Amino acid sequence: MTEECQQADWPFHKAFCKHFKSLAPRPSPHHALIIVFAPNSTEPSLEWVDSRDRTSRLDKFNDDKILSHTVLTHNRITGAETGVDIFLYYDDNFLDSYPDFSDSIAAITGGKLRHLWGGPIVVACGLETGGGYLGPMKDVDGVVCTDLAAYFIDCWNPSEEHKKRMARKENWKGKVHAVKATCAGERALSGAAEYVPVQIPLMHPIFEDGEADVAEVSKAIDIPLLTWKGPHKKAWPAVNQRTAVPKVCHMHKGLDPTVAGRGITQTQNSYGYSALKWDQRLGNVIVMREDLEPLTPEFIDAFGDFCWRHLPTYFQLRFERLDDVSRERVRELEGMIARETTPENWAVYLEDWRKVKAGVLDDSDVNTRVDGKVRMGVTAADANTLEYHLLCEHK
Repeated sequence: MTEECQQADWPFHKAFCKHFKSLAPRPSPHHALIIVFAPNSTEPSLEWVDSRDRTSRLDKFNDDKILSHTVLTHNRITGAETGVDIFLYYDDNFLDSYPDFSDSIAAITGGKLRHLWGGPIVVACGLETGGGYLGPMKDVDGVVCTDLAAYFIDCWNPSEEHKKRMARKENWKGKVHAVKATCAGERALSGAAEYVPVQIPLMHPIFEDGEADVAEVSKAIDIPLLTWKGPHKKAWPAVNQRTAVPKVCHMHKGLDPTVAGRGITQTQNSYGYSALKWDQRLGNVIVMREDLEPLTPEFIDAFGDFCWRHLPTYFQLRFERLDDVSRERVRELEGMIARETTPENWAVYLEDWRKVKAGVLDDSDVNTRVDGKVRMGVTAADANTLEYHLLCEHK
């Protein structure tokens, strides 16, 4: 299982993890593993049941009440087939019989449960036979836990967050091709590349409200990029700037000069600065197109250079002009920044970036050097203006 799939499943698996680790040996070849959500319990439990006499376990929990059951054959959020038939056994009158909310069911949904489940629920899996009965049994496993969580999250869920989640399902074409921007600690630990192609499943936390942010500069070029900070790893060695991902940090620079500031704020991108969340202690970051179209490491490398190496010269000159008596130069530089961060100029920059990466520095299509550096994508007029400001700065 990939790290991204683990990140997607962990909120639903962590309630089961310790029980899988401490599970007693299988009593006999006839025993299969089931999940029990007992009343008044704060978490589910795993139990072995003799597949030749499995109704005894259900009767014990339901005190001879009429049992109802539901069979799951697909993940209710992703639409993927479950692989085995998942049977949920419960008291259909649980709202009256068990008025207390079931904390053990809430524990497996990562805080996304909206329906008030109550009473005992027993989950077994295997193959459905004629008449809707459970035939040969199989053990529940981590995949079953995820499919089960998806069912509970989806069931009678009227929230706007869930409506968005299910709307994505309608256009879902499989895992999204995204990019993981690795920090220095990760590269030192695993030898990973700076940008790694990854595939993101639909239940990954990057899709949840409040979990990811759209990089500000990416909105300006009409390719909004979602960015999600992964968990830090204790195993990362103490290398220089081990959690830094500077290119992703600069993607979040504010571009609205009316949201002015001379430094980093806690929550808001100010002009030329990223919010504190995206300025410090980033760790590994997943970057994904908001429209779910494929994203490549090359694109993120180029866009990162655009944000980290190209735009800062303009911002720095603009900040150094703030104390000028005349605001004309400040407005001139703000205008240059606005022109640089358009879809058209980004396309020119990307074309030139590829040529420079290939070692073609003297191509007539690649703009002339400014202050000794190749200023890719800069118009001739803006190159002259930029060079003028740089010359003034050097005096």
